[in-house]
Amino acid sequence: MQRWTRVAAYAVLAVVLLASVWNFYVIFSACSPLQAYWDPALAEGATCHEQAYWLSNSGLLISTDFLVFFLPVPVVWRLNMRTVQKVMVLGLFSMGFL
Repeated sequence: MQRWTRVAAYAVLAVVLLASVWNFYVIFSACSPLQAYWDPALAEGATCHEQAYWLSNSGLLISTDFLVFFLPVPVVWRLNMRTVQKVMVLGLFSMGFL
């Protein structure tokens, strides 16, 4: 494995871990108090995140999905196999999006 591939894999791992920590923060601080998120009786005096907060969190998670998908593409494209086989391997990787 080349050095840049290992560094890129660790960088993507760090980004995904930070995004996961941020996701937990968004979930566990959805409303103050947290019970107001699922109990309508407490929702009167509670403060909850705006919709833009949730949409930005979704965008972050979608971007990390694409980072994980595109990470092995250069490695697969340099393999010693026919182009049709490379496209089939990348198609197999893309099935993870479904």
